[in-house]
Amino acid sequence: MSKKAISIALSIVLLGALSPVHSGSATAKERISLSPSSMKAKAYGMGGAFTAVLDGSSGVLFNPAALELYRFPKTSRLTFFLNPIGGIEALRSKAELRNDGKIDGLDWFSYAGMLCKSIVYSRPDFSVSLLLAEELPRVAPTADSNEFFTSSGLLDRSYSVCTSRLRLAKQISIGASGILVTAKDISEKRREFAASYGVLIQPSDKICIGMAYFDFPQAVAGLFSLEDRIIDETINVGVSYRPHHTLLLAADLRNASEEQRTVKRELHLGVDYAPFSFIALRAGFFHQKDENKDVFSAGISLLNSNLFHSEEDQFFAKDFVLNYAVQANAQAGRRDYKHYLTMTIRI
Repeated sequence: MSKKAISIALSIVLLGALSPVHSGSATAKERISLSPSSMKAKAYGMGGAFTAVLDGSSGVLFNPAALELYRFPKTSRLTFFLNPIGGIEALRSKAELRNDGKIDGLDWFSYAGMLCKSIVYSRPDFSVSLLLAEELPRVAPTADSNEFFTSSGLLDRSYSVCTSRLRLAKQISIGASGILVTAKDISEKRREFAASYGVLIQPSDKICIGMAYFDFPQAVAGLFSLEDRIIDETINVGVSYRPHHTLLLAADLRNASEEQRTVKRELHLGVDYAPFSFIALRAGFFHQKDENKDVFSAGISLLNSNLFHSEEDQFFAKDFVLNYAVQANAQAGRRDYKHYLTMTIRI
């Protein structure tokens, strides 16, 4: 069997084996959810080890200094990332996106962001991005629920990120993000403002070292620790190593700067393997200390858009149109499966 056939077969097995949603197989002790409008499928597929990974708009959620798009920067570019799945959900579920059924004010930006997920303005040494309508964690429904795929209440539990990144030298970049958090059922003010700051150092073409600091309002800080495992007012440190152009290894140390937090330091490990230009496979692991459970993750990406662009318009990293990830853990006899889907088309 050829290498290409083996890769395709492994991809099919991965998708079938990881998905627990089969007719008649769901139990009351399983909780299954899908986030259809998230930019974090790549990161979650690698166990969240993304502080030192250069990956465009999705990377800024873990380190604002990781905003890197084009392999060969021009004077200036404006890039849009469209999310067809989110656009369909915006039309199909408009009346359900807010619990009171009303969309007004800043909600319209998040509503538009369900289709136009991200906008990035790039210059050789400076970039600005706007990422809209990232979903905050919610309680996952049981497997027999009909809410497996839903955007209900998204505009009441979401956040948007504006990021700027400055390249100080070829090997050093700094970045900062302003985060607008909408959490109607958590915060009395409905909207809160947060911030993050980051540094990315590239001592060689194969190694990246990243550090990021996050400052969340107390009312919403706990939401970012549920899935992202990001703790308020602490520093995350990460390193990524690419021994071969098809392989990326990454490790993050979360909560590295503070020992007295409820959530202690966590080591997140991830791997990204792209045997061909059109496919990538991912896996990750971390031990969630506050609940004493092991979390395993895996993912797959298909259709690299770089293949449809000239060399000068190709991204620094492979830009996959379809990205899927699943995180799985078991605790006290209950199994949780969280699925993430990122589908973006750049124009």
